Amino acid sequence: MVEQAPSIMALVREPCHRIVLANAAFRRLFGADIVNRVAQEVLPPQIAGAAIEKLHQVYRSATPMAFSAVEIPVLRHDQRGTELRVLDCGSAPKLGPSRF
Repeated sequence: MVEQAPSIMALVREPCHRIVLANAAFRRLFGADIVNRVAQEVLPPQIAGAAIEKLHQVYRSATPMAFSAVEIPVLRHDQRGTELRVLDCGSAPKLGPSRF
């Protein structure tokens, strides 16, 4: 169900936000070879710093957060430059004894 979801989804592991699972939509947006890489390497430099800080906040507070109108430059399908995508997204911590 996650793999086929039209929304981007990924599971990251602390403390460095290593991507351990990413669905097809996430891989199309950020690249096919992203599993087992850290978010800092995968996210566009224009948003990486702010995104990593938000992931830290979610992890420290154990509270979900929503983000609206996040502008992400992505490589065009024809490989000729980038285009801007605007996303609404969120992040939620995995709670419980096996928390990453």
